[in-house]
Amino acid sequence: MRMSSFLLPLGAILCSALPAFAEPAEQTILNRAMAELEVLQELSLAAGREYCSILALDEDGRLIASKPRRGWRSSCRPRDPRGAVEIIASLHTHGTHHPDYDSEMPSTNDMLGDMEEGILGFVATPGGRVWMLDGITGTGRQVCGRACVISDPDYDPADHDPIPKRVTLDTLYAREEF
Repeated sequence: MRMSSFLLPLGAILCSALPAFAEPAEQTILNRAMAELEVLQELSLAAGREYCSILALDEDGRLIASKPRRGWRSSCRPRDPRGAVEIIASLHTHGTHHPDYDSEMPSTNDMLGDMEEGILGFVATPGGRVWMLDGITGTGRQVCGRACVISDPDYDPADHDPIPKRVTLDTLYAREEF
C-alpha cells in the first residue's frame, strides 16, 4: 500500500493532488473524519477505551474507512480498510475522562505516529474536542472545541491546564514533561 507523499501543510492538503476530489478536498476529508469520529466517540465512551479507524482512498479514488477497532485505555492500532490503495488519515478517540491523563490534547505518540506515516491524524477527546494533526509539519490544530462531538458526562475541564488551539510536537513534549 502506498502512503501519501503529497501531503502539504494544513491549508493546502490535497487541493490538487487527487483528481478524484473536487475542491475543497480538505473539507471532504474533514467531513468524513468528523462523521467517523462521531461513531468512534460513542463506542469509546460506552466502553471506556480508545477506538480507531483509518481513512483511505480505494482504487476508484473514493474515500473509504476501516471498521472501528476497539483499543485499550490509552492506545489503539487501526486496521487498513479493505480495498485501500492510499492511506489518507488516522482517526482515534481518547476514551473516557480520567484526571491522570491529559486526554484533551493529542499526545506526542499521536503526532509521531502520523509523522512516521506522513498522513493526517484526527483525535476526538473526552471533552468532545477534535484535533487535526499534520503528519508532515508536526503541527496540530483544534478543528472544533469543547462538545463539538459527543463528550463524556464526567469530563471536568478543571482537571487540566488550559487547552491551546494549536500545538507543535515541541509544545506537546513540553506539556508532557510536567
